[in-house]
Amino acid sequence: MLNRRHLRVKILETLYAHHSDAHPDARKVMVDIDASVQSMKVCYLLSLRLLAEIVRFTNQWADQREAKMMMAVRRIHENRRFAAHPYPSDLERLESYRQAEVSYRLRGYPLPDTDQMTMLFKEVVALEAYQNYINLPEQFPLEDYNLLHVIYKEILLPNEMIDAYFEEISIHWETDKEWIAAAVIKTLKEGSRVGGLRLVDMSRDWPSDLSFCSNIVQEVCDRAELTDARIKPYLKSWDLERVAFIDLLILRMALAEMVMEQQIPVKVTLNEYLELAKSHSTPKSSIFVNGVLDALSKNLQAEGIIVKSGRGLITQSTTNVRNS
Repeated sequence: MLNRRHLRVKILETLYAHHSDAHPDARKVMVDIDASVQSMKVCYLLSLRLLAEIVRFTNQWADQREAKMMMAVRRIHENRRFAAHPYPSDLERLESYRQAEVSYRLRGYPLPDTDQMTMLFKEVVALEAYQNYINLPEQFPLEDYNLLHVIYKEILLPNEMIDAYFEEISIHWETDKEWIAAAVIKTLKEGSRVGGLRLVDMSRDWPSDLSFCSNIVQEVCDRAELTDARIKPYLKSWDLERVAFIDLLILRMALAEMVMEQQIPVKVTLNEYLELAKSHSTPKSSIFVNGVLDALSKNLQAEGIIVKSGRGLITQSTTNVRNS
């Protein structure tokens, strides 16, 4: 599920992609951010589809082994038990998935070929969790979905071939992978519960998240001169033109958030953009960004330019609002 930290990354990366534009168009930037979020949803849905295809591949894999007489009949039947896993049917019966399948044209995306699926399934069969599963006296939803959780976490997530598959689909895969994985795992957990399988929303409140993105993008794109004028006095011996572009973007975004988002505490914003500087720039840059933002925020609060209300007034520990 998307949180504000992930949205900040998406805004930063999208603005950076427009760095060759002298005056980036806020509307075009927002279109690209929305497309990035949609590609994230596609990768989430395709991850669910891929797990279903692995289950469906069981019979094909067993047929290959049976034809080659590579395993005893008893073992073939045991492996065919996995083919009876309820997950593919649960997924296909899910109205929200069927609608998404049409909306996102999922069937237009190719699956890994037979050789690739065979390689994946060999790894599945080698799992201790798989061997334990096919030897259970009967099936229970918890065991069914626990096994899928293990397959996803131990086989699919670390697999370079799967990374390459999703990188062909989305240029944002590496950035989005952690969040997509969390959504898939949450979906599988839901499958083992009384209510059954359901899709995870990519956002708790997309209109609010969209407004958050739009506020920052418009402030950075449409009021760049004012934003830079506010930042410039705090650069000390640095000229604005000499600041690395990624660092300047981080400063612009942080200032935009502090000014535009009254419900987000200043300390949260400072912490989040310091983390962005660490992950997207250099260690020295993070120290530079921290120093500028700390001085800038104090003075702009004193001048009444940064005004907070509600949750934004929180100044103590930011542990519970870390991803606000």
